[in-house]
Amino acid sequence: MASQASCKRATRPLHRWNNEGVSDLSNLIERLRHISEELGDRALDELKEAHRSGATKRPETEKRLTQARRAVEKAIATLSRTDSGD
Repeated sequence: MASQASCKRATRPLHRWNNEGVSDLSNLIERLRHISEELGDRALDELKEAHRSGATKRPETEKRLTQARRAVEKAIATLSRTDSGD
């Protein structure tokens, strides 16, 4: 088990601005959107493979990928509210 000291991460403000005037938070949200799309694509691939193989139930892998995608979508929504100043 890791000690508390080794678990600490450097903290940095969510709203830093780069030279182009785009916040790091906006960049993070965009990266999360891409991750969400990738999770969705992989979940769909799992469903297609299960269908091809004659499965009658949703594959566990697809369920986990879908759950992860929902969590990422929730994070996007939360950060988008923060980014818009709400």
